[in-house]
Amino acid sequence: MDNIIGYVKYFSACKISNRIYFFNMTFNGVFYMDLSDLSIHFVHRLSSEPINRTILSVAHCFADKDAVYFLPHYTNVIMKYHFVKQKEQIIKIPDFDDKNFETLGFVRYSDKVYIFPAELDKGVYIFDMKIQKVDKDRKLSLLFSKFSNVDIFLVQERYVLINNGDNKIIEVDIEEGKINRIDELKKDIQIFDLIFDGEHYWILQKKSTDIYEWDRENGLFQKYTNEYAVWETQKYEISPPYSNLIFLEKEVLVLNHCMKNILRINREKKVIESPVPFPENFQLDRQEFAGWPICNSYLVLDDRVLLYPCRGNMLLIYNKATKKLTGREMTVSNQEVPYLFEIVFWGFLNDRIHYEKRIAKTLNRFVSYMNESLPEKTKRIKESTVGNQIYSMMKDT
Repeated sequence: MDNIIGYVKYFSACKISNRIYFFNMTFNGVFYMDLSDLSIHFVHRLSSEPINRTILSVAHCFADKDAVYFLPHYTNVIMKYHFVKQKEQIIKIPDFDDKNFETLGFVRYSDKVYIFPAELDKGVYIFDMKIQKVDKDRKLSLLFSKFSNVDIFLVQERYVLINNGDNKIIEVDIEEGKINRIDELKKDIQIFDLIFDGEHYWILQKKSTDIYEWDRENGLFQKYTNEYAVWETQKYEISPPYSNLIFLEKEVLVLNHCMKNILRINREKKVIESPVPFPENFQLDRQEFAGWPICNSYLVLDDRVLLYPCRGNMLLIYNKATKKLTGREMTVSNQEVPYLFEIVFWGFLNDRIHYEKRIAKTLNRFVSYMNESLPEKTKRIKESTVGNQIYSMMKDT
């Protein structure tokens, strides 16, 4: 049988030595990338969920000694993977009455991890690293239940900065469970994200292409305007222009959420300019992940920056010296992921195309698998019919 090739996507990753571990978004699977050659290796799948379950963990993971932890998105358990013992441990979240936890953010302070779900009225939870147990924090749960439409932006040790849908930034002391400080911003600012460069805060907005540099201690704002505001061809209900900033030695890169390109900040001219072209054959997923950031999380190495493939088909590699992007397709085969064929089959039935190579040669195998899956009394499917159906799906995407 010919190999079936599937794409993997991940929002963020956790660096451990010369590897980064990540939870794939397109199907149930944990992988690591070897940073020496950028090769991808299958590790494990979350045993409590089906193999075709998507987006089980997104942006929130961390490492501790010999294990990596993935906080839940479309599930309600924490997965701990011992990369030394090569063993999974499932950590349940008590008193949470929903299938999907959808972690909004987390704070790791001392031996505790404070976890915030998307629906904060369901409580704030603390994961005790020493005893490996999760409990609801009553005091923080009561405090956060007073807010609505909360975004959690930034964590600095025991403090978390949040926005309640207005022009105020609220600093919460999570250890004491109280509001520590409130800052009022300009009235026309609609915050999408808040990023700290070690000295100042940078405000990315929900709708505007302007970026603000905020000197919080002195209450000063510097605006940077966009002279190259070219949007992606298709806009979505939530279409913020930018997703993140990368502060390098000699430049600041502006990662694109719904802008057409990655850009740079010119601090002298106070503008956002100099679009960085994507490499040849770079493509975006316009189906299930449409509306997600084109780029978001990254890893800075000595001579390059790795941009993780949230929506694209490639790991993007930014060369600090040449200031250019190259790409490496993020694919795995059924030789490494034993259940990839079933994932591809399920994807065809649900019009989710995360695989593009060598499909034509495997149509007969698809037909065979489908016929084996059907009840005995059900009429068997003809190859030509299935081929026509698959062709129709693919030509319309």
